[in-house]
Amino acid sequence: MTNNLEWTTDNIHDLGRKFMQSLIENMRGDKGAIVQLGQSGEGIQPNYQITYSNGVRRIISGSSHSNFKKNNMKNEKFNPENISVGFSLDQIVVPR
Repeated sequence: MTNNLEWTTDNIHDLGRKFMQSLIENMRGDKGAIVQLGQSGEGIQPNYQITYSNGVRRIISGSSHSNFKKNNMKNEKFNPENISVGFSLDQIVVPR
């Protein structure tokens, strides 16, 4: 079953603290990095892509938080119709 999810700054933290911590670590402190999350599936551990400020893009598995390796997609990008708007590090980090 596939859902049409829409990730926003209001619901992205519903993914849980551990997921968000790993996602933020993968952003590597790059204030110019943008993360986009997959919007198909169950929305429990969505795959995501990070585009760093130097233009390098990483496709990441939401279950392992390591490089996504399906059908040679390691350094490509997801279908724009199935991925969220971009979020900056400042938009997803919750102040302590």
